[in-house]
Amino acid sequence: MAKNVREAYRLNLPGGGTTETGASVNGKVLVSGWIFVTSYTSGGEPLSPTDLGLTEIDFLGLDVRRVNDAGTEPAATIQPIAAYDDVLDLLVILSNSNSATANVTGEDAEVRYLAVGDAVTADLT
Repeated sequence: MAKNVREAYRLNLPGGGTTETGASVNGKVLVSGWIFVTSYTSGGEPLSPTDLGLTEIDFLGLDVRRVNDAGTEPAATIQPIAAYDDVLDLLVILSNSNSATANVTGEDAEVRYLAVGDAVTADLT
């Protein structure tokens, strides 16, 4: 189990935003990139906001681009699904094969992400 997060771009969101409780805050950013997982761990791969360069995640969209040891795109019938458990800070990848879901333990994965949240450095203008 190992992961490598590679950020493709970061966009400061002008005008700030709000916290989950509705308080005004500056320093909101949109980040996008890839998460490369080698030998996926059953039950999830640890993924914290700091792994994405954030202190808090407001939104996280995930798309699995590849899951297998050969490094090729899986067949459409077994297209995996990625989800984020924000309570446990885990990236979870499930295979979706004929409506049955199972962990893709031991496989490699390339997951594209798009996240909005609070930047590590709050001094954004």
